[in-house]
Amino acid sequence: MKRPRSKGHEVLEISESYGLTTGEGAPILGAFETNPKVWVHWMMRLELGLKEPHSGHAMHSVTAIAASYLISLAPYMLMPHPLRALRFCVAATILALAFFC
Repeated sequence: MKRPRSKGHEVLEISESYGLTTGEGAPILGAFETNPKVWVHWMMRLELGLKEPHSGHAMHSVTAIAASYLISLAPYMLMPHPLRALRFCVAATILALAFFC
């Protein structure tokens, strides 16, 4: 079983990838031990390449997801024939993809 890496090992590994020696990376590790929030932010950005999401982005995403489900499911709820609803759903999906892409 593979043993998980420690926080210190990860920090030193990343700092070495930027050309710092273990001795030069040690103060960075010490700073992270006193402020874990900074360490989490640093690891998210440098190791994982993640950015903090914008606050208004969540509502936009929820609206887009809800609209896409509605477009996909509405024909099945409104039309009595499933095959006709499928054709309409495929056409509406193609148009939506063409519009948003």
